[in-house]
Amino acid sequence: MKNLVAHTEGYGALIEYLASNLTLFEGASASDQGVTIEEVVMDLIATQLMAVFSQNPDIEQDTRFSINARSGFGDGRSSSNIRRCMAA
Repeated sequence: MKNLVAHTEGYGALIEYLASNLTLFEGASASDQGVTIEEVVMDLIATQLMAVFSQNPDIEQDTRFSINARSGFGDGRSSSNIRRCMAA
């Protein structure tokens, strides 16, 4: 049971973010705000990846693609986030 996602630092950070931003999810449906939880999370991941890439400019392009693919950007649903990360 040690390898559960719930026991990771990233999961804790996500729960903390969601708990501190409950107003994003209260009183309005996703269609009212036009933003889904997936979009919010993917934007946060993209922001963090851009920070990592800008702090480590020597990371090779192939490695960046691999990191993006493993982070969920490899599925083609978030092409704008991929472009932002690769440009960092």
